[in-house]
Amino acid sequence: MNIKSCHTCTHKLVKCDVVNKKLEKSSRFIKLEKYKMWSYIMEEKHGLSIVKKSLCLWMNTSEYENNSKLFGRGHEKEDVSLIEMMIFDEKNSSTFSISRFVPSNTIETVKKILKGHVNEQVLVNDCLETMVYPGYVFSQAKDIDQFVCGLSSLESAALTGIDLP
Repeated sequence: MNIKSCHTCTHKLVKCDVVNKKLEKSSRFIKLEKYKMWSYIMEEKHGLSIVKKSLCLWMNTSEYENNSKLFGRGHEKEDVSLIEMMIFDEKNSSTFSISRFVPSNTIETVKKILKGHVNEQVLVNDCLETMVYPGYVFSQAKDIDQFVCGLSSLESAALTGIDLP
């Protein structure tokens, strides 16, 4: 496992509890700015139900150690790591990245799933680098029903043409 120090020490996330069609429950950690689109895709395209969500802050371990007096009291702390995959596309001579925040005890499983979505040629040509940034998530104690994330629902519907209930 390649572990490095993350250049971005904190990220605002939404922690979601989701339920799939088999009624299996799991937690997901999504960047705040990507949450609306992610939730739409998960609910409308993949049939997942989002049953609970809360705002949280992800912090790498060294940032936490530097601020443990502040974050060490009164906040629920979970071990959550950032997995980042850098993929080089030889055909287009470009690099792009995929990142996921996951419970630290699921790193190897999620890495295997992510690699399963990568073109075989990328793996054969060694055009993939995976980094893991250990950290913690600090969640708000309460469940939130709605929060502002960019455009309002009505503005988003008007711009995208999506009908709202």
